[in-house]
Amino acid sequence: MNKVLFFLSLICVFSCSNKKENSNLLSASKLVANPIDENGKMSGDTSYIPKIHFEITEFDFGDKIMEGEVVTHIFKFKNYGSAPLIISKAETSCGCTVSEFSNEPVGPGGEGKIKVTFDSNGRPGSFQKSILVTANTIPNEIKLIIIGDVIPIK
Repeated sequence: MNKVLFFLSLICVFSCSNKKENSNLLSASKLVANPIDENGKMSGDTSYIPKIHFEITEFDFGDKIMEGEVVTHIFKFKNYGSAPLIISKAETSCGCTVSEFSNEPVGPGGEGKIKVTFDSNGRPGSFQKSILVTANTIPNEIKLIIIGDVIPIK
């Protein structure tokens, strides 16, 4: 009897979570229409696609970081398109680097930012870290880079 109740409760948990996940996908699909066909070619009208432009895509902290210091840079961008821009993820190349961004759509003409934090603890010397930003733009991936030199503790 206990095994049956346990089994039924597992089915309920997984079926409930899948419904929520599917409804989120349906909502997101209403906002994003991909004009690239199965051959990778542009087709149709692309004037409705958000257009992202970063002020800079590479930031150099220089050689002023002391080992153990945590440093941050904010990459600013603007939506030059005629539809809401949605950033779905910003993946960093290393666990020492963390990115933060808003899940809220950035309207046409609106501005947004991606905050990138680098922890230099135990990482003396030169570094180059990348952040791969995925959005509903063309192209849908943009690479941001932070570089610098960490001065070792003596």
